[in-house]
Amino acid sequence: MKKYVLVIDEGTTSTRAIIFTDKMTPVASSQKRFTQFFPRNGWVEHDADEIYEKVLETIKEAMEKGNVSGKDIVSVGITNQRETIVPFDKNGKPVHRAIVWQCRRTTEMINRLKETGIEEEVHRKTGLFLDPYFSGSKIRWLKENVKEAQNALFGTIDAFLVFKLSGGRSFKTDPSNASRTLLFNINTMQYDKDLMNTFKVDESALPSVQDSASIFGKIKNVPPLLDGTPISGILGDQQAALFGHGGIKKGLAKNTYGTGSFLLVNTGEKPEFFERGILTTVASEINGKTQYAIEGSVFIVGALIDWLKDVGLIKDVNELNEILKNGTKTNIYFVPAFTGLGAPHWDPQARGGMFGLTRDTRREDIVRGAVLSIPLQTEELLRAVRKNGIEIKEMHVDGGVSNSDYIMQLQSDISNIKIMRPKLKEITAKGAALVSAVGAGLISPKDVEKFSEIDRVFTPHMTMEEREKMFKTYEKAVERVKKWEV
Repeated sequence: MKKYVLVIDEGTTSTRAIIFTDKMTPVASSQKRFTQFFPRNGWVEHDADEIYEKVLETIKEAMEKGNVSGKDIVSVGITNQRETIVPFDKNGKPVHRAIVWQCRRTTEMINRLKETGIEEEVHRKTGLFLDPYFSGSKIRWLKENVKEAQNALFGTIDAFLVFKLSGGRSFKTDPSNASRTLLFNINTMQYDKDLMNTFKVDESALPSVQDSASIFGKIKNVPPLLDGTPISGILGDQQAALFGHGGIKKGLAKNTYGTGSFLLVNTGEKPEFFERGILTTVASEINGKTQYAIEGSVFIVGALIDWLKDVGLIKDVNELNEILKNGTKTNIYFVPAFTGLGAPHWDPQARGGMFGLTRDTRREDIVRGAVLSIPLQTEELLRAVRKNGIEIKEMHVDGGVSNSDYIMQLQSDISNIKIMRPKLKEITAKGAALVSAVGAGLISPKDVEKFSEIDRVFTPHMTMEEREKMFKTYEKAVERVKKWEV
């Protein structure tokens, strides 16, 4: 009998279902976009019911495309946008739209908390810093502003999906997601009472936390023919990508170029805490053993390509590639701080800026300047990591933007490192398939590295003088957009 692993890859803008063989080869997939809501400037929301509907639709379509029956699927894995929070009642009905990780509505709340002097304690316990990005302040905002949320359950997207798929029988998450809430102590691997008090939430309203590779529940009453199939693996999207690259190995670095950009470096079985700008997070927990990572997050990367299309600067990715094919040099420096600056600045009040405009600036110059900001933002993170004593000589990459040879070559040039691009582009889903396969006993944790295959290596060609001049100019542009006030 054939054995398959079904992965639910719940992203920021779309839902995907991907079916893998037990050899980690994808055989069929389905993807559907869902609605983005922007009720106010800086606010971002999702309809969790719509997301669940898309999950069911994509599962059905993927199974039909691959001619795979429910009895052949031995396990389900989930990977998801991490800090987004869903408030829902005990019947699984959302009581408010999900508040997305990009949402900045809690900026004032976070600023007030910083004034109390608790940030150092928060960082020591969670590895995070006080920022609207994380789930804790979103939960408190819901408790303070939505009457129906007073007695609600609060789950990250994975926990909401587990609840729904199990017919309300299971409300669970894994440490990679729990560690992004500002509520979870990554030293004790438990929710922290003081932090829960700070964000006004009881532990009974939160999902229980268990190993990333374990049985989170069994599917109940969900077509087509998946009843009884175990959900045996969960990882937040960035940790899943690290896992997919073979990231159980200490020192391995990966960067995912998705809606945002996320650099993770596996630091082993002890958490390492760095100065402001670099986060410490749980990479995974397998068989009771926790692995940690350091992380730098950039908010706008793939979303920048969408913006170029939205404002009419390019028609599509093909036109973008045509512009880059004719050269990547530009005098325009672009800082895409549309929703604030992420690592290493963590400035929610910053806004985007474009510098170097002259009378002879053309559309192509602006497009190239926007694209150049992608590797420059990543180089900022790499320099912050190096400053803390971690040397990175090669970096594994994934995500939609990593498909661009031009941008990956720019990254290699600007960062002076090898860029390793895998054969399988769906590396986040592959990571979820791997952790689910481990949880179901199909493979052992030590086998994870065996499934990593490199397609292309990019090597640097830029001179040190060119590289430094470019980065110093970008740094000046970043300073100009910080704490922007109208």
